[in-house]
Amino acid sequence: MLVEMMAHAGDLLSYHQDAAAAEAYLSTARRRTSLRRHARLLDYTLHEGCNARTWMALEVAGDTLELPAGTRFHTAPLPPDPTADPQVVRGEHVTFESMAPARLHQAHNVLQVHTWGAEREVLPQGATSATLVGALPALRSGDVLIFEELLEPASGLRELANITHRHAVRLTEKPEPDVDPLGSAQQPQPLTRVRWSIEDALPFPLVFGQARSPQGLMPMAQVLGNVVLADQGETLEQEVLAGAGLVELPLRGQQVACAEPLSAALARSLPASASLWQEPRRALPCVHVEELREDLQAPERVRGVPWTVRGDLLSSDRFERHFVAETGDGDAMALRFGDGSLGRRVRPGALLRVRWRSTLGPLGNVAPDTLRSIQTGPLSSRIGFVRNPLSALGAQLPEDAEQARRNAPEDFRTQERAVIEEDFNLLAQRLPEVRQAVTLQSWNGSASVARVHVLPQQGREPRAELLSRLLRYLAHHSLMGTEVEVRPPELVPLDILLRVGVQPGLVLASVRQRLEQELGSGELPGGRLAFFHPSAFRIGQPVYLAPVVARAASVPGVTWVEPLRFQRWGQDATSALDTGRILLELTEVVLVEGLPGRPDLGQVRFQLEGGRS
Repeated sequence: MLVEMMAHAGDLLSYHQDAAAAEAYLSTARRRTSLRRHARLLDYTLHEGCNARTWMALEVAGDTLELPAGTRFHTAPLPPDPTADPQVVRGEHVTFESMAPARLHQAHNVLQVHTWGAEREVLPQGATSATLVGALPALRSGDVLIFEELLEPASGLRELANITHRHAVRLTEKPEPDVDPLGSAQQPQPLTRVRWSIEDALPFPLVFGQARSPQGLMPMAQVLGNVVLADQGETLEQEVLAGAGLVELPLRGQQVACAEPLSAALARSLPASASLWQEPRRALPCVHVEELREDLQAPERVRGVPWTVRGDLLSSDRFERHFVAETGDGDAMALRFGDGSLGRRVRPGALLRVRWRSTLGPLGNVAPDTLRSIQTGPLSSRIGFVRNPLSALGAQLPEDAEQARRNAPEDFRTQERAVIEEDFNLLAQRLPEVRQAVTLQSWNGSASVARVHVLPQQGREPRAELLSRLLRYLAHHSLMGTEVEVRPPELVPLDILLRVGVQPGLVLASVRQRLEQELGSGELPGGRLAFFHPSAFRIGQPVYLAPVVARAASVPGVTWVEPLRFQRWGQDATSALDTGRILLELTEVVLVEGLPGRPDLGQVRFQLEGGRS
């Protein structure tokens, strides 16, 4: 019996030794805490995902409504039964909470763009300003507006309105009051001019005005002014006693929300397009801890001393009230406090109030118009409706352990500096919207200049928002003293003239149409691309005559093709027709739009012989 007991104890000891040895290496560690710390030693952050964010639009009654931070929005009304199981309620409802306090105004419920006496006013694609109807003195720089299409412009039907034609913008300047000079002299129409950043430029044209629909005369589009930022998660609270530097809280099957910190100043300065996206490696657990103490001036009251969550305590000094919230091992969350050297030590036995948020992960990426209920309370009677005009974005799952094992040992090899031209090209092409980048470096007499020419994935000219974002990204990686300029490629319109023989009996107009399609810049039936489609040419790629002739000759009904002109538009006769190629500089890309009356945008013309009219 004694031998068996000793053998059993030896087996347990051997198991613990094997488990401890396994946790000592990144490749064999099983516990997520071990993986996180091994990765941190390699300067790699194992992320725990992040929650979703969206914009909420509210309609309020009364002059002004102060909406507190943490106001809850739900996908459906919550059951009125106070005894309902909270686990069941959370499983059937997605909850978002407002991230900052907001001041809402009845005058901002629904706004309209001024049409200046016309039936319609079109905000073009790329617009960064608008003129709103009415005097809006409460509108401030930093506020968010949502532009929304209500009726399909051609038919006037609400059912055909494009749900993707909704866009949020953040005002970057103080709104300017104005009046319509063509209005009544006795009662001039008050207006308000608003502007937003190029990063929030309107990605589509939007038509404003009145249109007749089956429901009567309705606005074709609108602007929502009472907009607040909300993120997915439900706040829970628990009081626990502090132990010797470590506190464990049961999660009961729930996932702790993580979010990238967003200060009040940053929340009102970030472009609206960037406010929904988060970098999961910068996200921190949404956990707030207060150490409850008696108020010496009022013993009957209890005051809370806040502790701040951090990703680690390596940079915390012995006086800072910092802690780390670790999850992933079992059904509990561990709160790790400092040891008096790295971070302040928590008093053993101290009463802690812990507020944390549970999340549904990617299930929080809800569709537009699904959040339509607000928590009941004293303010709910003054709120007419709530909804999310835009989709919730950004929710991610925690990083997979196997992915961390693969990436952590190699992550430090990632190129994070831009010195030579190839460095700028590689960094620019990391952005998914960039198809190609070409950099030329020069000296302007006082500093080194890197001019980066960018070809986007769609089209030939990148949007201003992409150029601005890429400039900030490259400037962050470049050497001090280097001036970075990000530009679109230089467009080179072509002038091509072909004499084409057509089989007898074929209609010339039909053959000409096929030739213009094949040598145009659009998409052809069956998914094929025209010869001069933007994605067919790269920056600096020359144009050869032989493929142009071959493409024209492949059109049914064409018997022969003779090139008469092959050169850049606006130039005198060159040797390109003889050599069979047009050479381009390193920063140039070809342009052939083929628009009637616009030869400066590139053209391919045809002289047809044979056939019939």
